[in-house]
Amino acid sequence: MEEAALKKQLREKSFSRVYLLFGEEPWLVRHYTAQIAKKSVDAFEEFNLQRFDDEASADQIAEAAEALPMMSERKCVVVSNYNAETNASQTAKMAELLADPPESCVLVFSCTREINWKKSSKWKNFREAVAAAGSVVEFPARDNAALSKFLVSLAQERGCSLPPDVCRYLLALCGSQMSVLENEMEKVCAFAGSGEITRAHCDAVCVQTQEAVSFRMANALTAGDYDTAYRLLDLLLYQREEPVSLLASISSAYVDLYRARAAIDSGQNVLELSAPFDYKKMEFKLKNAARACRKFDLEQLRNCLDVLYQADRELKGTRTDSRVVLEKAMARLLLIAAKK
Repeated sequence: MEEAALKKQLREKSFSRVYLLFGEEPWLVRHYTAQIAKKSVDAFEEFNLQRFDDEASADQIAEAAEALPMMSERKCVVVSNYNAETNASQTAKMAELLADPPESCVLVFSCTREINWKKSSKWKNFREAVAAAGSVVEFPARDNAALSKFLVSLAQERGCSLPPDVCRYLLALCGSQMSVLENEMEKVCAFAGSGEITRAHCDAVCVQTQEAVSFRMANALTAGDYDTAYRLLDLLLYQREEPVSLLASISSAYVDLYRARAAIDSGQNVLELSAPFDYKKMEFKLKNAARACRKFDLEQLRNCLDVLYQADRELKGTRTDSRVVLEKAMARLLLIAAKK
């Protein structure tokens, strides 16, 4: 079932008897689980809504689902992160329940952890059984357009407005997990109070991802901004970020610059790099790289990548202090950026 069809069911209160909700975006799984639970039970929630965790057995779930609702059209049983990889008797009991689920119950399997569908025959069988009896809904990661609408909506609910450029900045700053974005927007709106949200508001209260800080550091390095680059390095090392991972993030930004510069020099649109280099849902990185790379020629960027490669080898193959390795590499990058 598509998400749109699930929304229609919720509006019309016409529910499937069984649901399996899963996907890359846990926030959506939790959101729709809560919506189904809320709208499927119309009275005596304390009796007609039962919740189980991943330790629940098939016997417990079946007993709850088969019990009649109290003074309500239906009851709801929510199972969080059910484990389909169980023993034969439990698997058989669950198969029996799903073969003919009670009409008086809405049974929801809400899975926010990753499931390896390719390697597990039990999960495949479970999914097929749910699909035959009810609805399977997968929630993929949202693209930037959908995340932007999500952020704008959150801001409006809290009496604030979110300009497009600040919205893009917030996404670059905090990543794409909806639960993180909801939390950060809550803080930004509380800090702003009302009216238009600015970058300054975001910088003041948002917790930035390592990738975002590394990207800002790369921007500072390419701009020759010594103070900002080393201040951000201090921040990341204070947060105990892994040096190898940190260097990888900086290197990734320079790879983006190199690809963008090569595309521009060959007369290509940088967005044409999206498919061959897997920038799907991250086209903003190419646009940012296209602006920043104009300060460099290809030879300079080759030299930058060589510096980063040597630093990577030094981090992994010597006992030199990691901070010294990173600071030395950054100094070399700043020198390259200063050459015109």
